[in-house]
Amino acid sequence: MKRTYIDSCVLIAAARLDNNNDICQKALNVLTSSDRYFVCSYYVKLEILTHAIRNKSNAEAKFYETFFDNVNEWVECNQALLECAYNEMLINNGLSGIDAIHVSAAIIGNVDELITAEKPEKPICKSKSVKVISLYI
Repeated sequence: MKRTYIDSCVLIAAARLDNNNDICQKALNVLTSSDRYFVCSYYVKLEILTHAIRNKSNAEAKFYETFFDNVNEWVECNQALLECAYNEMLINNGLSGIDAIHVSAAIIGNVDELITAEKPEKPICKSKSVKVISLYI
């Protein structure tokens, strides 16, 4: 089993359920893979689920809730996570705060990979602290 952290944008891409979109299909394949053990943080949940609920996107919210209900392990949101994120921002020039939190949650969650739907040239994909896989590759 691969310990896998899913970036928020992977869930957003998958929730589109678009058979004609390659990134959507790759995201769905990752999420339905039986050889993955999903590690997540509440920051992912805060980032996407509240937006879907506020916009009354019920099908999208249900999609996210189904994923969150099946997460195998939650990384605790605490001072250590935020300090790790701060350090990630210092060593990875251009990394946004929320992406630094996701990278740090992946590190603390001791994952094998962080999967993102960001393009390979984005700062999150350049992280040296955790193996990052872009769906664009």
